[in-house]
Amino acid sequence: MAHPNDILITAAGVVSPIGIGITEFWSGLRSGRNGISWRKGFENGNSPVAIAGMIRDFDGRQFIKPRKAIKVMCQEIQFGHAVAMMAFDSSGISPEQFDMERFSVIWGAETFQAEPEEVVSAVAACTHEGQFDFALWGELSMKQIQPLWMLKYLPNMVASHISIAINATGPNNTICQGDASSALAMIEAATLLDRGWADAAMAGGTGSRVQLNCQAGRLTSGLTTGFTTPETASRPFHPQRNGFVCGEGAAAVLLETRQSMESRGGHSLGRIAGWARAYCPRWQDPDALVDSIVDTANQAMFRAGVESSRLQHVNASASGKVLDDAAEAVAIGRIAPDAPVVALKSFFGNTGAGTAALEILGGVLALQEQTVPPTRNAGDWAANMGLNLLQRAAHNAGDAVLKLSLSENGHVVAIVLLRD
Repeated sequence: MAHPNDILITAAGVVSPIGIGITEFWSGLRSGRNGISWRKGFENGNSPVAIAGMIRDFDGRQFIKPRKAIKVMCQEIQFGHAVAMMAFDSSGISPEQFDMERFSVIWGAETFQAEPEEVVSAVAACTHEGQFDFALWGELSMKQIQPLWMLKYLPNMVASHISIAINATGPNNTICQGDASSALAMIEAATLLDRGWADAAMAGGTGSRVQLNCQAGRLTSGLTTGFTTPETASRPFHPQRNGFVCGEGAAAVLLETRQSMESRGGHSLGRIAGWARAYCPRWQDPDALVDSIVDTANQAMFRAGVESSRLQHVNASASGKVLDDAAEAVAIGRIAPDAPVVALKSFFGNTGAGTAALEILGGVLALQEQTVPPTRNAGDWAANMGLNLLQRAAHNAGDAVLKLSLSENGHVVAIVLLRD
């Protein structure tokens, strides 16, 4: 039964390695388009950083006004701003007619890394006879870095820029919890609407793991190795998986209560009907991750009033990590043994804080189109893990999607999406 406080998705935007904009993104998912390629200068290399899911042909000037604001936006912030503006512009909301004090922005983000070129002169200033001298950094480095440099990389600046651009003065927050960031951001946004603290919320996430500084800081921990071609390197649930591929991307959804949407004549793309989250220190007890995923998913499905028989598909967190994928496969077998399973990181890799938002949008579009996208690099072996990983898009008339999201820090998140 429809309720005035139902939380609906009324608009969306996306920037991804398989397409920019909703139409291209869905076309990429449906057709199994590959978004992972050699990084320039690393062609045919065997280093874990030689490949990435990179966004092509993006021009922030198409979405960001005034254009001079780009000077204080790194690439990831530009992605986030762009997808939010896509969603807002397509929603039909007019700031002059909508109570923007009841419009919230909740965003998933992470530490954004500077391009190496931006600190070259600062490092050079502190280098004497070929040796870097840390003692000189405080005195000399800042003279070589532009005054507003830090504003380009602060995680909270995505939500700040979005709010300024659309004059949204309602609750504003940024969630920085690794791969689960944007899923948690959507839950917080949905909770605000559910409690009556806002009428609308722009929620989503942006992230990138492709920056060389980012990969240097992580020491390439967890990245896949032993691949022969980029297009086969991201292989969630695969028996020969040994890590993930880095990617970049962003997605946004506009959430509204049903009452808000109907009062302005909006249109629903889908509904966020249930959610749950937990924390599992799986490095202490790897088996605990299975139970945590099962419990969290069941809580979300109970809140949504959804049985596993209604699921169009399970939208898995699967990234290619050996232990995480194994635990998730066992958990899915307990939650929904008959449902198709989709692993969208096989298309574009792990984009960090942007990943869950991209995957959630994929789930919304799948419900709209009544089509389950395939999982790239899936084979007959998948049945041996008890998973129904589709090798090509297939029709499925289920009206619900279960989205799972895991972070390397121990977050377990489940969201149920409904066809409205």
